[in-house]
Amino acid sequence: MNEEVLQKFRNACSRREYCSADILAKAEALVTREEAEEILAQLKKEAFVDDARYAAAYSRDKSALSAWGELKIRRALALKGLSREDIDAGLAEIDKQKAEQRFAKMLETKYKSLKEDPQWRLKLIRFALSRGYDYEQIKEKIKEL
Repeated sequence: MNEEVLQKFRNACSRREYCSADILAKAEALVTREEAEEILAQLKKEAFVDDARYAAAYSRDKSALSAWGELKIRRALALKGLSREDIDAGLAEIDKQKAEQRFAKMLETKYKSLKEDPQWRLKLIRFALSRGYDYEQIKEKIKEL
C-alpha cells in the first residue's frame, strides 16, 4: 500500500467528510484499483471514513444550507452508493421543524416573485419538486399561501 497516498487521504478526511465512493474514485486516479481498495479499508478501520457519519453530515448541510427536501437528499446519497440504512439514519439527523420553516420561507419568497404570473401555482409546484419536496407537502404549503 502506498503510504504517501494514504497519508494524503488521512489529511483530507480530517478536514471534511468523504464517503467510500468519493475516496475510491479519488484514490483510483492516483493508484491501482487494488491499492485504492486497501487505502479505503485502512481509512475505514481508522474511522477516517464512515458512510453513516457522511450521510448525517450531508443531510444536515443540504437541508440547512441549500434547503433541499428529503427526496433530493435521498437521491443524492443513493447516487453516491450509500446503503439504505445509512441514508435513513442520515435523514433522521435533519431537524424537521427547522426544515419545515425553511421550506415555508423558501416557498413564500418564490411566491412573491411569481405573484403576477398567471401560472404561479404550477411554477411554484415545479420549483418545490425540483428542490426535493413531496407533492403532498407542497400542496399543503401552497394552500397556506
